Amino acid sequence: MNGNTDTGAQPVQLYREIRRLLNAADPDLRRLLSSALQAGTDSIAPPVQLYRLDEGARRLSISRSHLYRLEAEGLIKFTRVGASVRISEAELQRVERGKAAIERQRPAARMAAAG
Repeated sequence: MNGNTDTGAQPVQLYREIRRLLNAADPDLRRLLSSALQAGTDSIAPPVQLYRLDEGARRLSISRSHLYRLEAEGLIKFTRVGASVRISEAELQRVERGKAAIERQRPAARMAAAG
């Protein structure tokens, strides 16, 4: 790849590079990978940014244990990567936008959990 920074061109370049590698591959591998490429470049998704919980807690200006409590109450979703627990950029942004709303929901979530 030529280091082009145009993000619109990157998926097309990636697709072409995969096709080039496919043509040089073993026939069985070629069949398997070819079926995965049938959808075209629309199926290439951007990577998801994940953060350690201490990084997420720092960003939200709360303690890590508070972050765990919010997750236990169903107000924040964690992502498991093997044995590690992470929080996504999208989830952090959602929480930052609705931080006040989450704090208002906590008493109702506690009552529901106490059942």
